[in-house]
Amino acid sequence: MNVSAASSTTRKASLRWLVLLPFSAAWAFVPGLSPTWTLFAVSMSIFAVLKCESTLHFLATTRVRPTARELIAWLLLWVGLDPAAFFIRRAATVPRAGEWIWGASKLLLGLGLLFIAAPRCLGLNELLAGWVAMTGLIFALHFGAFHVLALAWRRAGRDVVPIMRAPILSMSLSEFWSRRWNLAFRDFAHMFVFRPLARRRRIRLADWGAFAFSGLVHELAISVPAGAGYGLPLAYFLLQGCGVWLERRLPLAKRPGWGWCYALCFTAPAAWWLFHPAFVRRLILPLIGG
Repeated sequence: MNVSAASSTTRKASLRWLVLLPFSAAWAFVPGLSPTWTLFAVSMSIFAVLKCESTLHFLATTRVRPTARELIAWLLLWVGLDPAAFFIRRAATVPRAGEWIWGASKLLLGLGLLFIAAPRCLGLNELLAGWVAMTGLIFALHFGAFHVLALAWRRAGRDVVPIMRAPILSMSLSEFWSRRWNLAFRDFAHMFVFRPLARRRRIRLADWGAFAFSGLVHELAISVPAGAGYGLPLAYFLLQGCGVWLERRLPLAKRPGWGWCYALCFTAPAAWWLFHPAFVRRLILPLIGG
């Protein structure tokens, strides 16, 4: 497929997922569905839309034709959103033992925080317990289980990478969001939001569009199931956009040590906007009996 045809396909795909994505919030109107199950249903619906859109775009713009078995494995057994890495098979690589140990360690750490540390914090402060539980959940899934899953697919010959790539080592805010934090979501945003907006040298608009898209998706996944806190996740990601814009204009923020501090200052303190108290109380605390 030539470049113009591929561009046309991308534009049509963008309209399709933009129409479908808001329907993920429909689960909030299902009678009798608990906030926790609403969170799960909305999150899975969002993921399904992004996954299917990535797949359809890949099939429309390449000559690769995966088998039915490969498609099922991609859709149901891998969390990434880069079909080229999964379907264009490479030589099988055997992950080192240390990689398996590291992935399993993060999984166990997350489970320990979720089921041991967090319940013990309930007597001290509910929000503290909720944050400990949420940190444990993220470590167990995104950092641990998904890392082990990536290693398994790499061993099977798929050129996939963990979706979390040591974000604590980010030397800039741009590096944090573009190369280290949730690469699955980053892959989709880059293909379907950033690249279309970046045409005709609209790089600044593309940056803001990608962060606004992230904010709106997190509104669906966080504020809608919680039934409160609307606008806070969007504000968080717009703040990140401001941070990236400012970072490019501050020489000091580009230095390795200062860049690390700069990224930390923008991502960590305002995280309570993203995972706001209503979300923690209504969706996380029930997981630990709070």
